[in-house]
Amino acid sequence: MKPITLFPSRSAGLRPGANQATSSRVPGRRPALQSLHHSWARSTASVKVAFVTSLFATLSVTAAEIDYSAAITRLETAVRAEMRDWNIGGISLALTDGARLVHAAGFGEASKDSVFRAGSISKLFNAIAVLQLVEAGKLDLDAPVSALPGATMPVQPFRGATNVTMRQLLSHRSGLQRESPIGSYFDDSEPGLAATCASLRDCVLATQPTAKTRYSNIAPSIAGHIVATLTGMSFEQYQREKILNPLGMNQSAWLKRDVPGGKVITSHMRIADLDGKGGFHHGDAPLFDLGTIPAGNLFTTAPDLAKFLVMLSRSMRGEGVLLRPATLADMWKPQFDDNAGFGLAFVVGKFRGHRTVGHSGAVYGHSTSLVF
Repeated sequence: MKPITLFPSRSAGLRPGANQATSSRVPGRRPALQSLHHSWARSTASVKVAFVTSLFATLSVTAAEIDYSAAITRLETAVRAEMRDWNIGGISLALTDGARLVHAAGFGEASKDSVFRAGSISKLFNAIAVLQLVEAGKLDLDAPVSALPGATMPVQPFRGATNVTMRQLLSHRSGLQRESPIGSYFDDSEPGLAATCASLRDCVLATQPTAKTRYSNIAPSIAGHIVATLTGMSFEQYQREKILNPLGMNQSAWLKRDVPGGKVITSHMRIADLDGKGGFHHGDAPLFDLGTIPAGNLFTTAPDLAKFLVMLSRSMRGEGVLLRPATLADMWKPQFDDNAGFGLAFVVGKFRGHRTVGHSGAVYGHSTSLVF
């Protein structure tokens, strides 16, 4: 997999004329800056500041003796230009060379260790937990989910349709709706994962399994709840012991109460005025735990997510860290489309003829994108 450069899309605040895959911000950007794997996250910081951004990157070269200072200087110049041009409140940046953390820095209102909401990047961690149990022989990706402990599934109304499988849950081909009746994106009651999944009992599948891609937050959450039930741990405990701790992601957490120091970077949102006169005002973005925890509730920092990217790089080099290299390679294969679409949680795409894998997400004032 060759390196590419990716930047936020226009919907994320990029100027008109820049597309999702590449930015025209610095026309003279040199090859050292054109060879970046990265993920970024942003949140609006104040009424007068558009965004706070957290950017994570992996440089394509791995030789420890290479001097990255010139590339870092040019990148930081580009960061400051974006902050100036778009009134961005702050950026948190972490760079790795695929084997180690090369550089971490904070700009403006963000420090290098600011905690952001990762949004649907959470789904990648969730899927890794599922595949760990597959490797251990405790789960079968193609067995009916309804027979598994901890599974509550909607009514299947389609005659002759196949049963929903774990593979379909992870690749958005299960036919389940996007949100659950309880614990959805709009439910701030923090009901927890078990109650969220149980609320599907009176629902009905929206489409036949495998018939179409139907993006869902509750589908991967069912998978995460099954992991918790089979292992006898809470989902958060399993993630901490089997994924976050092994990667050294010590500043990350799955519940806001567990965020080190309890500090998540402040985010604001533009809110429509309801006085009938039109206009908008800015207010604090809501901060609560989603019921669909495995699908979107990860809190993390730039350096911590950089460790996740290092794990992916090491696995590409044949070093199994959390999963066997062959298992991770299977996660990066489109499951129901030949060339693109969803693998097992990872979004599989192409850029300039090269394969890309990753995910993006958004949670109340925070947007994220991880592309490898």
